[in-house]
Amino acid sequence: MKPLQVTAIMRRELEWERPVALDGLLARVEADRRGLHRPRTLDEVVPIDIPVQRSPCGRFHLASMAHAEGLLYTREQYIHKRAPHEWYAFLCGDKVKRVNIAQEPDKSWRICKAGYRYDRVSWWCVGDADAIREMLRRVTRIGARRRHGIGLVREWSVSQCSVWDGFPILRDGLPLRNLPTDYPGLAPGHAVRRGRLTFPYHLSEGTEQLACPRPQ
Repeated sequence: MKPLQVTAIMRRELEWERPVALDGLLARVEADRRGLHRPRTLDEVVPIDIPVQRSPCGRFHLASMAHAEGLLYTREQYIHKRAPHEWYAFLCGDKVKRVNIAQEPDKSWRICKAGYRYDRVSWWCVGDADAIREMLRRVTRIGARRRHGIGLVREWSVSQCSVWDGFPILRDGLPLRNLPTDYPGLAPGHAVRRGRLTFPYHLSEGTEQLACPRPQ
């Protein structure tokens, strides 16, 4: 286990709403290799080992969340849902007399989603460089809207790096990943919000108040 910097150089710009966690990314690779589905509850979570060292308390891995470089631009995207009235009329004919778009399944809505686009992203960790490099060969895209071709990775770089006080989860006392709010060395001014301390991060179960990286 050595101090490492992991970098993804993007073929297509990276887009995200929340930074990608390196331990979660590696866990997803291992889950796919084992044919495990994405858990929907804590009861479905299967223990997964990744080639990253755990913290002394054993509750999380010594791996940062993503630090992006090369901000291209921010964007606002609106997602719409409207009932397909024309298809109802074509398929159902006179059976459909009225469509209620104010409530229930056919309710219309419009949601604004803001995000960022970057051309390079880095993480830091203490881990096995060869094993991480081999796992990341399976990752061809990261971030949001992957099905639309966003977030294609051109190449991965995994190399040994120099360390600093708090490496790789604190820098100048600020968290580089989700940490307990009483974690030693935390400086004032960090963000605090509810989240999960370790993967799978998408679950709403098992959340707690954590010290988190500030949005970039």
